[in-house]
Order: sequence, then structure tokens, then C-alpha cells
Amino acid sequence: MLIYQLPSLIKSYSMTIQVRLLGEFITCLTGSAIAPFMILYQDQIIKNPTLTMLIIGLQPFADILSTLIGGNITDRFGRKPIMMLALSLQLFAMVGYLLATHLWLIAIANMINGVGRSFYIPASKAQIADIVEPNRLAEVYGLLNVIATMGVVISPFCGLLIIHHPRLFFALSSLGLFIYLLLFRWKVAESIPSTHLLTSNHTKMPQPFHWWQLKNIISYMVLALPISFFYAQIESNFPLILKQSYPKLPSLMVWLATLHGVAVILIQLAVVKKTARYPSRTVILASYFLFGGVALLYGYGSSLFLLFGAQFLLATAETLGLMRLQTTLSQIAPLHHRGRAFSIYGMHWDLSRMIGPLFGSLLIGTKGYPLLFALVALCLFCGGLGQTIFFKKIEATTYHPSDDRKLPLNET
Repeated sequence: MLIYQLPSLIKSYSMTIQVRLLGEFITCLTGSAIAPFMILYQDQIIKNPTLTMLIIGLQPFADILSTLIGGNITDRFGRKPIMMLALSLQLFAMVGYLLATHLWLIAIANMINGVGRSFYIPASKAQIADIVEPNRLAEVYGLLNVIATMGVVISPFCGLLIIHHPRLFFALSSLGLFIYLLLFRWKVAESIPSTHLLTSNHTKMPQPFHWWQLKNIISYMVLALPISFFYAQIESNFPLILKQSYPKLPSLMVWLATLHGVAVILIQLAVVKKTARYPSRTVILASYFLFGGVALLYGYGSSLFLLFGAQFLLATAETLGLMRLQTTLSQIAPLHHRGRAFSIYGMHWDLSRMIGPLFGSLLIGTKGYPLLFALVALCLFCGGLGQTIFFKKIEATTYHPSDDRKLPLNET
């Protein structure tokens, strides 16, 4: 799939997917895409790197407290109302950033934003699994990531606004979230059949979340921790490392983010389609080793050329691993508990973002950043091998989402 075919591909999907694509762009610009620049913005205000990391850690801390609640209620009450609630909370957080004049206001806005994200992400991913055919799930997740990455490409300009005109950026972000909320309310229908909702008049209760199913999801989450821990360093400590290592290149983070975004846009859909025929364990193992290689380049790369080259490896690792991890989770998650499954799995991001920035900051302060990224690489290599063992165990014993029967795992 070439990039010029993107418009026709988008038109081939339902209105729900089209609205979600627009929303992915907006929520990315107000969330993960600007995370490194929010670090720099808050560091300017707080002027204490360790305290900055503590404040940043409040958002994932709030995520963890509310993630399981969010996954449970979206299975009980539906995707649409929970996603609307989540978007409203994120909108409120942007307004909070806009009005914040003190440290405690930023901390509260971080926590509200964390709750909103923890409600939105599992519901949004479960919604895609509800409405998309299994053989197109990887393609749709890849398409969503391409759209989000377009936000990453634009994020450097947003970063300049955050640093120099923060109130303007937060005002525009609030407007964007408000427009998405209106479109979502108007154009998107509930994706769970009414017979599965708690508000239904039917008396049949959903099948329980069995222990062996829960154990699979938790194992899957734990094995994904090395990836999210790596990203936690990229989003928090890495911008400060670049600032100290290349003081004459204040825009280096901008250029790296832009190059990475362009690389993802160019290769994402093509790589997803080309690798669709390979077993999940093979693709995911390759991605973990690529992530590990990028970590080593970040820690020990001695030139800008290596840093720029690492962005292409990072884009390839994301394309191989993150999309396949989500697709496989959609296959092993029970139909009646998809929201909860995505929320449990998504906790690895929250755990890493809560602990990772502070841990990395302390390790850098005592041992230096090369050791930090060497440790990250080791965790990634071990995590990839662990995923291989995990897949071998579940390949022939996973359940069918519709009736919890044990059937072979679909590797596509």
C-alpha cells in the first residue's frame, strides 16, 4: 500500500472509521505526539528535572487507578458513552493547561488527562475490534497509526507553540477536541450489540472472564513492559539528554521527531501488508530486537548520523511490533470482555510512564545515560524471547472470541 493510495483506502471504510481517523489525529496532537515538548515546557516552569518527572508521573499514576474501571464500564455500558466521557475529560484537561498558572494546577490537569486517556484508549481499541473483520484488523490499526504519525510530523510545530505560545496551543487543542466530540456524538454508532449491554432488557449475562484468559492477558501485558519502558525514556529523559549533549542544536529533537514520523508514514501500511503472512511470534521477536538496537544507538551512538539512522530502525520496529501486538490481543480477548482486556494490556504503558521517567532520571544522575539505554536494550532482548515462549504456549490453546472455545490462534 503506497502513501498516495491512502485517500481511497480511507473512503473504503465506514463513517465510524473515518471519524475515528480524524479523532486519532487530534488526540495524538494533544497527547503522545507532544509529550517530549510538554516535558521541556514543564521543565521551564518547574526548573527541577526530578520534580518535573514526578509531576509528569502523575498522569500515568491516574491512568493506572482508572484503567481497570474504564475497561470494565465500556464492556457494561458501551463504547460510545465511555469514549464521549473520556473526550470530555481530555477537553477539560486542555482547558486546565490553558488556565494553569501554578504547579498544582498543572498536576491536576495531568491527572485529569490521565483519567481521560485511560477511559478512551481501551474503549477505542475495543470499538475497532468490534466493527472490523479479523483479517483487516492489522490494516486498520496500521492506518490509525499512520494518521497518528502525521500528528507526530506536525508535532514539532506544536512544540514550538508550546514553548513560545503555550496558551495559543492549548486553546487550539481544546477547540480540536470539542469538534471531535461533536462529530463523534453525531456520526458514530454504538459498536456493541444491545444484548451485551448492562442497560439491555435481556436477562442473559455475559460469560465470565475466566482465570486462564486473565492470565494470558496479564502475561501479554508484562512482556510488553520493555517496549513501553523504552518509550517512557524517549518521551521524558531523552529530550533532556539531547539538550545537554547537543547544546548548539536546540531543534535536534524536532528534526528527529519529524524524520521518525515521515519514516512511519512511508513504510507503515506497506510493511504491515508484506509481513501479514508471517507468524506473530516471528514478527514480534524481530521488532523487540530492532527496538533493542535503537536503544543501544541512543545510548552509545557517537554521531548525528547514527541518531538519524536510528529513527528508521525505530519506525520499522514500531510497524512490525506495535500493530501485531494489538491485532493479536484482539484475537485472544474474549468478545464480552474486550474493553477490560485492552485496559489490562494498556497498563504496561501506564506503569512504564509512571516509574520510567523518575527511574531513568535517577540512573542518569548516578551512572550516566549509556547504562540506562543498555539496560533498556537488555530488557527488550529478554522481552522478545519471552514473547516467543508465550506465543508457543497459546498458539494451539487460545479461545474463539465469540464463544470462548479453544481454537488455534489466527496468525494473520
